[in-house]
Order: sequence, then structure tokens, then C-alpha cells
Amino acid sequence: MNTHPVADSTSRRFRHYTFFILHFALAALCAAQTRDDNRRLIWTGSAGAEWSGSSWKTTGSFLSYANSATATWSPVPDLAVSSMPFLGGDSVIFDDTGDSSTRDITIADEGVVVSDMVVSGAGDYTFSGGAITASSSSLTPNTYQLTQTGVVPGGRLLKVGAGTLTFSNTAANTFEGGVILAGGCIAIADARAFGNNSIVITATGGGSHLTPAIVTDAAGSLFDTPRLTSGTLVFAPDLRLAVAAAAAGLEITGDIFFNTGSLAATNALITLDIEGDTTISGRFYAGTNLWNSTAGSFNKTGAGTLTLTGSLNWLRGPNTVSEGRLIITNVGAIGSGDITIGASGTLTIQGIRDGSSFPMRFLGPDGRLEVVDSNVAFSWRAGTLVGDSGGNTIGTLVVTATSRLTAYATGTNRGALGTDATSVFVSDNSTLILGREGIAVNSPVGTPHPVNIATVAGNLDLSGNSTLVLLPNTNLKLSGTLNIDAGSQIALTGGGVARLEYAAGPADPDVYVPAGMSLTSNATPVGATGRQFDYLVVNQGANPLKDIAMMIDAIDAGISSISSRLDNYFLMPAAAPEPGRGRQWTNSLWARYYTSQIDYDTVSPEFPGHTADVNGMLAGIDAAFRQRFLIGLYAALGENNLDTTNDTTLRSKQHTFGLYTAVRFKYAYASVHLAVGDTDADSWRREPAGQTRGEWTNDFVTAGLEVGAIFTPWKNGLLKPRIGLHYTDIKVSDFKENGVSPMRVDDFTDSLTRADIGLQAAQRFTIPLVKLPASLGLNLAWKHAMREPRETIMAAYASAPELPAQLERGDYYRDAAVIGVNFRVSFPRNIHAAFDYEHQTGSSRTGNFFGALLGVTW
Repeated sequence: MNTHPVADSTSRRFRHYTFFILHFALAALCAAQTRDDNRRLIWTGSAGAEWSGSSWKTTGSFLSYANSATATWSPVPDLAVSSMPFLGGDSVIFDDTGDSSTRDITIADEGVVVSDMVVSGAGDYTFSGGAITASSSSLTPNTYQLTQTGVVPGGRLLKVGAGTLTFSNTAANTFEGGVILAGGCIAIADARAFGNNSIVITATGGGSHLTPAIVTDAAGSLFDTPRLTSGTLVFAPDLRLAVAAAAAGLEITGDIFFNTGSLAATNALITLDIEGDTTISGRFYAGTNLWNSTAGSFNKTGAGTLTLTGSLNWLRGPNTVSEGRLIITNVGAIGSGDITIGASGTLTIQGIRDGSSFPMRFLGPDGRLEVVDSNVAFSWRAGTLVGDSGGNTIGTLVVTATSRLTAYATGTNRGALGTDATSVFVSDNSTLILGREGIAVNSPVGTPHPVNIATVAGNLDLSGNSTLVLLPNTNLKLSGTLNIDAGSQIALTGGGVARLEYAAGPADPDVYVPAGMSLTSNATPVGATGRQFDYLVVNQGANPLKDIAMMIDAIDAGISSISSRLDNYFLMPAAAPEPGRGRQWTNSLWARYYTSQIDYDTVSPEFPGHTADVNGMLAGIDAAFRQRFLIGLYAALGENNLDTTNDTTLRSKQHTFGLYTAVRFKYAYASVHLAVGDTDADSWRREPAGQTRGEWTNDFVTAGLEVGAIFTPWKNGLLKPRIGLHYTDIKVSDFKENGVSPMRVDDFTDSLTRADIGLQAAQRFTIPLVKLPASLGLNLAWKHAMREPRETIMAAYASAPELPAQLERGDYYRDAAVIGVNFRVSFPRNIHAAFDYEHQTGSSRTGNFFGALLGVTW
């Protein structure tokens, strides 16, 4: 009983004033309308009570003190009425102003129905028993309701003040407009109490959604003076959503909002106190629309597991996992800020297999980070080329359950995995890929040596058929032990230099390189039990010696074109051209197109197979004297393409200028061919960490001498045995690459001397009906390399010029067998044509060559 009238009067005025504030707090949830609306009732009881209402259509019942019939509801804003019975469908406000004791409110089994509900103050409330149903459709005007209040009910729950609101209902509450946590804590003590509601964490201030603003001080309570302007919101120091252990299995499917109006919530913090395992599948939003963002943070506490499966989290952090386990199944569910993992906390990335990249740092020297059944990357751009800007600092990193984790460092950053005290465990068919990106160099110029910059860790344990992949330029330095079980391995999957150092571990671990790669390993002792390995991996796709094989074949296609020209017009024509009357010379203008497809076999695991397309067009002019002597010159343009089985492509354009001459005797002949040319080549090579592009030029000289005999052993038949000697000299210069793992190759020369022995037979005939002279021939030949091109050249990667690499050529030059056919025909008006096909086999290569020639004589 109150024995102080003055204090009682002051308290009543304070309560009435607070009611006025709470009235506007509830009004802030709604917009004005002109029809009759529901009542708003305030309850200020200070002890346990029972709340019942059989139906909103009835006159309702009181919410009263236990064992008392005294009504404690007051209408708002009509404070002259001291009490009023609750009616189903009313908007209700629970206010503990002036009394912060705990209130336990039991709801009758049949439940209650409200239009809106506000719980305010620093005291704690616990609701148990039946269900609360908040629905805007509960409204039906009647004589007990106020009119023109300007409130549109929304079926919402608003929690204001620093106190804790606990739901332990065994029946599912329903808040169709969502739950708005503007201060304090909402605790869920029974998984059945919340249903699948949207958890709306709202800070109002200046936004178009809510006016006036709800303003709280640092303690979370309302200010003494209402702020009816646009205002700002000062968050309570700890907005909390708690789930008790007894509520394990709770699923919250609705979205979570931080509505800040036009103002950024730079100090927003929500604590997710999870004792019972909980799943939140909704998204975290900020601002008054989906495009605003906030620097808000969350802190996961409690021993339970919280699983976030939503696709968007605008709480940019920094965020914290202090206790228990936080599981994220979508890269967007965790925001973008740094995440600190406490000694009692675990962050688990689970079931994300789309290669998503996490841009934040993971901090906490005693924290545990797990990657489970996922394919993700740690790839943030914090590094520079001039200093270490920090990185991950977690205590334990676990990669398991067939996961694939790619950790990229940039510049000089060393913390892509953690610190030199981080323990890394890779198990159960998982893969850890380490790389360093952001360094693109042009090989002819000086560049930094990124391989000297280590990615650090403590111990590394590979088990259960797992793999550690070191990409080019990677340097992994372990301050502790490297453990590798029998089924696990280290893999180097790209061309370049990588380094591995550990204080203790195997003396010489097995290293895998894929086909098309060659490996050189240099070991250096570190202390009593440690090792440092420098691994030099050469991608044979970068080897210019393989390109020379195609260059020689392209040059050879030009030589074959000249041989075909001599046979078609001078040595074995379908019909010999005759000079005009009174003339001894015949002149001819001709053009020949050639194309070929060549397969270069894989000669060893280190040398990848490749295919080449050699195409070109020649045009020439020549003159013959009485079919005894011929001289001519030509120009050619070729386009050549080469593709390897390990993602390397070469495109080149070839220009050739040459002359040729031949002399024929009664049964013998001799010919000489000389040409010069150049080639511009562009190459593309795909490495695991990106692409490398290169270019180089090629100058060449080729010459050939051929002698043979021509017989007529049968009627209209021709037989031509021959032997030839061909020499080609090549100079490769201006070799340069840029991109991932560029190589440096100094200018070098190469040459090939080859002998050809062949036999060609032809049968002349007249084509029926059209009466055109023609011939059909067969060609057999053997090509033998008397002097093969060079065996090796020296090269180096731009990232480690101090470690030279020896590049070896493939076996593509020795002997080749040739079989071919040709068809020649002469048309009226001194026009002639020829078509020929050859198939070559041998020396780890096969090729198919086709040519077509057309000429005119005058």
C-alpha cells in the first residue's frame, strides 16, 4: 500500500506520461486511417497473472493479479478510465515503468487474440501456457473500442527496453506482422513457442516507415521526454535473441531486419544466445529497403548450434562466434566483415560447393574454423607488394568431408591460412589449394620474387586420401610438423616455382605432377629434422621447342608445294605445254592452296600430345625453255594453329618468299629450291591460377636439292625415282610472356637436315566424254632426319630467375613414311590443275596433307 500521497501523485503523473510515450510507440507501428479502430490497453501489474480471452467476439475477460478480480488494464489515451476489461482483438501494451520485478504471465489454454502487442521496460516478462495470436484481421469495431485513434493494427510484437521477454508457451504463438526487437532480449524457452515467424530487428529513426521515432538511451529504456521529430536511435548495448536448451530444434524461417531509416546503424549489435540448436533460414536485411547496408554486428553465444541458411546478411561486422557452433550453408549468410572465433567457438562452412569466395578474415588464436563438404575459397585483397598487411589468425583450420579449400594470398601477405601457430588438418578425400595471385609480370623486365614470400602455418596433417596443392609462386612455411599418411599426397598442378618448408617431417615426400609437366626438386636441410624443397615445374605447353616441330612442318608444306608445281607443269604433266608459234619460252601463272592436320603423339608423361593445323596459299610465276629448263619465283602466306592436350594454344602467321629452278635431261632431272621467311606467333597457356600469354618471332631460311630420273616403262606410264636433301635454319627471338608463371627464353637458333627418298608413278589417260588429258599418280617416300633439331634449351620463370629450367624437345623429327595420290588434268586454253593427298606416319606423329593447284600458260 502507498502511504506517501505526494509520491503517489508524482508516480501517477509519471505513469500517465509514460503511457503517452508508449501510445506513440505503438502508433509508430502503424499509419493513419479514417475508419473506427481497435483499442489500445496498457497493463501495469507487478506480479504473476493469468491472461485469458475465449474469443475476440465476446466481451472478454480480465488480465488480473492472481487470486484477484481487480482489472489492471487502462485505455490509451483516455487515462481517466482507471481500468477496463480486455477484449479479444485489442492492441495491448505491457509496461513495467516504476517496477522492474519479474512478471510471469500464464495464458489460458484457449489462448488470446490481439491486434498488436508491446512489451516495454527494464523488467523481465515470461509468457507461458496457451498461444498469443496477433493478427490485423482480429479487428471488429464495437462499443468498447475507441474511435479515430490513427492506429492501423499489424499483428506485430514490439519489444522495447532492456528487459528480457521469454516465451515458454507450449502452443505456437503467431505474430503475422513479425517480431520487432527494439531493445533488450527475446528468449525462446520452448521450440513450440515461436512457430515460423519473421524475426524483425528494427531500429527506427527518420525513416518513412515509422514516425515518430522510438528513442532509447544507453540503458534501453525510453527517455523521459518523447521525441516526435525524425530523431535517431541509440541502440541498447545488447540486443539479444536467446534460445534455451529446451527449445532445441527451433526453426526461424522469416527474414531478420535492421531497419535504420535513412541513418546507418554504425553501432548495432545483436547477441544470438543459442543454447538449443536453432536454424535461421531467413535473410538479414538492413535499412528501409533491400539495398541499404549497415556496419552492424552479431555475437553468437551459448553452447548450442546455430545454423544460418539464408542467402543474404547485411550485418557487415565485425562478427563474433564466442561460444558453441555457428554453421553457415550459404556464403551470403555470414556478411562480409571479419569474424572472430573465440576459444569456445567453432565456425563451420558446410555444404557450399559452388566455389564461393569468402572475402573476410577469420580471427582468434584459439578459434576453430571448419570447412565441411564444401568447395570454397579464401580470397581477399589485403596484401601489398611492400609489406605484410595481416591475415587470418585462427588457431585450428579443418578441411574435411571431400571439401576443396583454395586459399589465395596477394602481394606479400603471409596469413592466407593463419599464423605460424595455426594447426591445419586436411582429411577424408579433401583438397587444400594454396596460391599467390595478383602478380602479373612481363618476363623481359625485372620483377619481384613472390616465391620468397611464405604463407605460414604451424602443423599440417594430411590424412584419408587428401591432397595439398601448391600453385605456382606458392611458398608454404610450417613452423611445426608435416604429417602425410600413405594415401595422401602433395601435388604441383601448374608450371612455375613452389617452395615447401617444415621444421619436422618426411625426408623426401612424394610429389605428383600432371601429364605434360616435368619436375625438378632441390632439397635443403632445415635444422635437425626439417627440409626446404624448391620445386621447379615446367609446363611443356610453354616449351617453344614443340612449336618448332609445327614450324618445320609448315615450311615442309611449302617445299612440297614447289615439288607439286614442278611435277604438275614441268616433270610429269598430264600434257606438256607447248610454246606459241615462233616462241621457245612458255610462261605460267599459278596458285596453290594447301591444308594439313597433324597429330603429335604423347611421347612420355612429361610431353603432352598436340595437334596442328597448317594452312596456306602460294602464288607464283615461272618460265620454261623448251621444257628443258624452268625458273620461277613465288610468295606464300600461311596460318598455323597448334593446341596441346594441357590447354596451350599457339597461333602463327608465316610469310615466305622463294625461287626455284629445274633442268631436265632425256631421262634425268635436277631441281633447286631456296626460300626465306618469318613467322609471328602468339601463345596462350592456361595454368591453374590463371592464363599466361606469350609471343615470339621466327626467321628462317630453307634450301633444297633434288635429283631423279624419269622413265616410261609402259605405254603412257611414267616412273620417277628421286632423292633429295633439304636444310632449314630457324632463329627464334623476342620470346616473352606475361600473366601467371611467365617464362624467360633467350634468343636461340635451330636447324634440321633431312634426306628424302621417293618413287612416284603416274598413268596418263584421256578422260572419256570430255576428251581431256589427265594423269593419276601414286607417291611413296621415306623422310630421314640426318641432323635433328637441338635437344634442349635453357629457360627460367620470371618469379625465380635463379632457378633455370632445361626444356627438352619431343621426338618428332626422325623418320617418316609417306604414301600419297595425285590427279592432274589439262584444260583448253592452256589451263591446268592438280590435286594431291599425302599421309605421313612416323616419329611420334601422323599427318594428312591436301593440296590443290591451278595454273594458266601462255
